[in-house]
Amino acid sequence: MMIPSMGSSEQQNIQEILALDARYNNNRSTAPHLKTLYMRRRSQLLREKCDRENYFQIRSKLLAHKYPSVSASSDNRSSSRTGSRTCSMESLEIIAETNDSLLGGRKKGTPRRRVASTSSKTQSEKVSYSFTDMPHIFDQHSKGVRIVKFAHNSCTLLACCSEDFTISLCHLDPYSVQTILEGHRGIVRDLDWSIDNSMLLSAAEDGTARLWHCDQGVCLRVISSSHPLTSVRFQPGNNNVCVAGDDEGVLRGFNLSTGKPLSGSREKVGNSLTCLEFGPSSGVLWVSNNKAQIFSISVNPLSCQLKKMKC
Repeated sequence: MMIPSMGSSEQQNIQEILALDARYNNNRSTAPHLKTLYMRRRSQLLREKCDRENYFQIRSKLLAHKYPSVSASSDNRSSSRTGSRTCSMESLEIIAETNDSLLGGRKKGTPRRRVASTSSKTQSEKVSYSFTDMPHIFDQHSKGVRIVKFAHNSCTLLACCSEDFTISLCHLDPYSVQTILEGHRGIVRDLDWSIDNSMLLSAAEDGTARLWHCDQGVCLRVISSSHPLTSVRFQPGNNNVCVAGDDEGVLRGFNLSTGKPLSGSREKVGNSLTCLEFGPSSGVLWVSNNKAQIFSISVNPLSCQLKKMKC
């Protein structure tokens, strides 16, 4: 969803609000939750149509009442400054460059970036407007994110699976959301990258595992199970095979070319499975459940036959 296009007067109202808040930054609490709240309110102003001029006037009165010394100091500096620029207009010049991306139509899902002012103003003024202490934020999901996983041998590509039934692929350089994968009808519990990062495998509570083509953003294969799936992994030595676990404690191997379960590739572990991970050797799979138990499973590299290992 695109931010509604704004005229020059609307942009000026937003800039005045940002400049007003920045003027009082040094007197504000540095509590992290208050900074987060401020960023949310700031984002809300940019996304929604509202009476920003009225908001600016009310905000000015409240801040002036709470911080009278800052207000008086600002008035003195403004009256003594030569030229026609006011304190607000000077602030606009400082933040204009740092807020271009926000005022120019930020797409939903595009993270807020850390920015640094290139103005020749003092360092304290730069810090007031740059928000360099704020983390990068991805907000493409509407509900909780269960898994965040980087692609193999990559520090810029990652995937997220969410309780909103979707999966997102994100880039960190530049910061952007590549695509949103939709198709599951239940909470997506787990995901895994293929060895060449061209495909993604996901497992969800709708009882399906899905194979996705990352570049095309399409589902290539749907694997169905009679129970909600909680975890899934590609077999490291053969990405045409995967192992999935369900909430009944059953492990099963599947052929990704056909979507069918492999003969003899089934093992009952017990209780709801929570996590799968192959060890350094692709012949051993480590499995955990919701009863704080961890098991090792022997995996035949050729047939994917599964067998619980003894201590």
